[in-house]
Amino acid sequence: VAAEFFLDTVGPDGKGTSMIATGGAYSGTTLTVYQNMQLQAIAILPEGVHTFYVHGLDAAGNWGPLSTGTLIVDKTGPAVSNLVLAPAVVGNIPLAVSAAATDVATGNSNIAGGELFIDTVGFDGTGLAFGAAAATPSTSIGVIVTPTTLATLSNGVHTVIVHAKDVANNWGGTITDTIAVDHVPPTFTAASLAPTSFLSGSVPFATLIVTGTDPLQNGVTSGVTGGEYWFGLGDIPQGAGTQFAGSSVQIPTGSLLAGIYTIRVRIHDGAGNWNTNAPAIRNFTLTVSGPAPDAIFADGFELGNFAAWTNDVQLNTTSLTVTAAAAMDGVFGMQALPNSRNFVQFNFGDGTLAGGPNTATSSFDARFQFNPNGATGTVEDIFAAASTIAFANNNVLFHIRYRMNGTQAQVQLQRGSGNPAPALPTWTNILSNSVNSLEVVWTSGGSPQLYVNGAASPQTLPGAAVNGTITSFRMGARVIAGQGNTQPGPGAGVQFFDKFAAKRSLSPRFGP
Repeated sequence: VAAEFFLDTVGPDGKGTSMIATGGAYSGTTLTVYQNMQLQAIAILPEGVHTFYVHGLDAAGNWGPLSTGTLIVDKTGPAVSNLVLAPAVVGNIPLAVSAAATDVATGNSNIAGGELFIDTVGFDGTGLAFGAAAATPSTSIGVIVTPTTLATLSNGVHTVIVHAKDVANNWGGTITDTIAVDHVPPTFTAASLAPTSFLSGSVPFATLIVTGTDPLQNGVTSGVTGGEYWFGLGDIPQGAGTQFAGSSVQIPTGSLLAGIYTIRVRIHDGAGNWNTNAPAIRNFTLTVSGPAPDAIFADGFELGNFAAWTNDVQLNTTSLTVTAAAAMDGVFGMQALPNSRNFVQFNFGDGTLAGGPNTATSSFDARFQFNPNGATGTVEDIFAAASTIAFANNNVLFHIRYRMNGTQAQVQLQRGSGNPAPALPTWTNILSNSVNSLEVVWTSGGSPQLYVNGAASPQTLPGAAVNGTITSFRMGARVIAGQGNTQPGPGAGVQFFDKFAAKRSLSPRFGP
């Protein structure tokens, strides 16, 4: 029939603040009751934890036991410390602002966020707002001030003011630090490149040196801190080139093919301002003469892993491994479970550089050692070369197939499905449980040839010439999907591969 509450101190029954029944009338044996407490009444309470005591009265005149609840009154904002501004000089780069905020000693409310002012403190809640790292009474706060905002500041030293707010909507005291603003771009005065002429493959790096000054304005300068360079005659957006720090950089040149290259460079200061003085971009002509580098790739698996290859494909962690048991030269070799698509792949013709190992080749010589180790596969590829990195069937130029014919291991050179042959050559016997040396050589417009264990006469594909360029190759077991490798499961045993090397020139090491 009634309910009442007391705040902090329990008085005599019936002398508390009465409560309202939900629905407006007291009736029944179970009710929900409530009372509104004015904010003015809460505002005069001292800061800290306050206890509410609530109980009800039944129609027989009995007051029940008291239930309790607490209310935390927090009137003090959080404290802020450890203000960090980075970098110390800004202009055309973002400013990272961070600080520590705690309300543990001032109400223990969770931190809601904070705000930032520059030079002049405004009304609470009107600054650049930012959130808290966690909804806890002690956490970090921070914000990234964009170059767009910084662009409104004049050159010189400015004061950054930060404070935090708790979830009780109390703003705490401020903390300050200073930053230097530099909007003045540096002046590009000189640059040099050496050497500017050399034989292809003979010089691994050309050294680029830049010189510039950054003017002092309103006591602020950030100095020349680096720049960027790129190949080509055209301009590129600022920041889109190859970045370097300091006043010099070594530009990789070891893979450049013969030709004439243009290298362009510009500089920036520590505040992110790029030079604009004429000429804003300096140009250098690099003359590379001579033949293309010969080597493409080599790996004897002596690193104990497949890190040198572009990628590896395997059924599981044990179907393609580097082991000492597979070594035919040195300490390690590659071990592959046959007929299960376990192979390594190397991509070199993706065209990201102007020459060298990143240029597809129209002449190719690859050699490796192979031990079937008694594996009983029937139709399985152990090597393939393709004109695309994706290795689609119709882009495979040629591949080496392995089979076990009774107790005799054999290999055969075949065209890819994109270069069908009218007839295939006969299979060539190899050692079934020992080291075999295999080498395939090819020039676009000719027929691929396979040298087996140094035979004087290679296995040559009949029919039309194979045209194109090679950009990728694979070595291992069942390396091409859809090329007739139809055996559903792995053959018995494991196969060993070692001492792989590929180059552009045609000078068979295992052949004549």
